[in-house]
Amino acid sequence: MARGDGGGRDGRGEPEWRPVTDVDMMTAVVLEQLGANRDQLRTLEPARRAPHLLDDHTVERITQVFGQQRDDLWLWVETGERWQAQDLTAAEAAKVDQYVAAVEAFAASNTVILALADEPAAGTIDKTLAKSDLELGVETLAGALARQASRSRTRRRCRSGTR
Repeated sequence: MARGDGGGRDGRGEPEWRPVTDVDMMTAVVLEQLGANRDQLRTLEPARRAPHLLDDHTVERITQVFGQQRDDLWLWVETGERWQAQDLTAAEAAKVDQYVAAVEAFAASNTVILALADEPAAGTIDKTLAKSDLELGVETLAGALARQASRSRTRRRCRSGTR
């Protein structure tokens, strides 16, 4: 989707809209990016439990790259909408439906990545190293007490038959 000189929705010019004959190529591009997003999700997942695995720069870069990806999603969505508005053969309509489904999955993966990058932002290694020993000790103790209280509640519910 090359850009022209006009005034597109994002201020970078009017896109050069691809014809429906490019649906297979466009679907392949979206699926490739979806695969890359899924790889990124697998990389970020451990940071949910251990945010100190990430540094501030990494979180900022993920937010920047995937924020830009999110901002450009309208191009992919609008392409599908334009194709769906055309008089398509049954085969073309099926391919466009596959494209639209791929774009929806791609958009959903982007949303999850941005949320996952936001979660560990307060607990990156940079933020952890900036804390005093007292702050770290209090946080550790508070976390241990919360886990212990949670286990006690779970045991009481199991004994009483409620979950």
